[in-house]
Amino acid sequence: MAQSVVGVDIGYETAKLASLARAGAGWKLGGMALAKIPVNPWKTDGLVDVDKIAAIIRQALAEAHPHPITTKRAMVALPESVIFSATFPFQDLPPHELKEALPFEIAEKLSINLEEYCFDYEEVTSKCRPIENSAPAPTKPGEKTPATKPVQPLDSAQGKSSESAPLDNARGKQGKSDGTTTKPEDSAAPTAETGDPAKRLTIFAVAAKKSLIDSLLELCEKAGLELAAIDVKPGAIARAAVKNEDGKIRLLVDMGMGGTSASILEGKSLRVTATIPWGIHAITNVITEPVENLRDKAAPVFDELVHISKFFENRICPGHKIEVIISGSGATIPNVVDVFHQETGLPVALSTPFTSVDTGRYKVPPEMAHTFADAIGLAMRVA
Repeated sequence: MAQSVVGVDIGYETAKLASLARAGAGWKLGGMALAKIPVNPWKTDGLVDVDKIAAIIRQALAEAHPHPITTKRAMVALPESVIFSATFPFQDLPPHELKEALPFEIAEKLSINLEEYCFDYEEVTSKCRPIENSAPAPTKPGEKTPATKPVQPLDSAQGKSSESAPLDNARGKQGKSDGTTTKPEDSAAPTAETGDPAKRLTIFAVAAKKSLIDSLLELCEKAGLELAAIDVKPGAIARAAVKNEDGKIRLLVDMGMGGTSASILEGKSLRVTATIPWGIHAITNVITEPVENLRDKAAPVFDELVHISKFFENRICPGHKIEVIISGSGATIPNVVDVFHQETGLPVALSTPFTSVDTGRYKVPPEMAHTFADAIGLAMRVA
């Protein structure tokens, strides 16, 4: 039997767990569980209430349906609010020179200290041809992405190695570098501006504090799990929400209780992300409130989505239209598809993370189907 893995989605006020094993071209569900955790546990330098969350996860694993989750291999995702990310051009170099030079370029672009951060990166390929001077600026944890300068974070699951993951779980490992911190001589340090200008790479990079990675290792250890790898949330959701590499441009909107993320995908690969400080807790009762309340109360989300989509269509990928996919708790709001279509003018659909998952006789509750997109995508990452 194929080895299973559990995706651990630590959200604003709940933890979602889902274990999958490979089954032919799809996956087989082992168990899934949802549990309440202390509110807003994510901080840039580490998780809050690690002991409490670990105990809750341990109990939830035992109480999962349709079967208890017994696998120890865990995949966890970092939300956009606690990572640094950016995209930038870099000189095409021989592999050993690239490996030596890139860490310092990443440190400069993200304004981070290599001694304090873990990072990862990938070389990006795209059919998009950005207009000159439209390169996005880096964002910092908790910073709302300016609509005119979207940030493009890394999901290395879509990169050259399907088994690499952003922010590798090894303590102190520096992404694809060997962990060395000896900076090349200034005269020899290549940049995007040196060498043959026709030979350029486009690099996605993401970083998080080592103390945050350490807290995830501590959480898994106390929960009886082994941290297999770490992802970024938009990349995990994209893996579950997009069923094939068709190259279509999609705007993935993940509406959670405490916040909303908007990520533009090309196929399954991330191109632009933004964090919107609006969560569905702003709606008193998502089931019974009239549609007009959603239009009024979610106005910040609609405004940001229009800005992001227009910027992408006009500056990043001219000539390519966008369709919207909604995931997260907000996908359960009645008429949410119609409202988003009316407010953005874009085609809209709900995510279907269980399409490729065999759940056997277990019927996934409809109210849980969309909220498990992250956990399912995480388990698909290494299952």
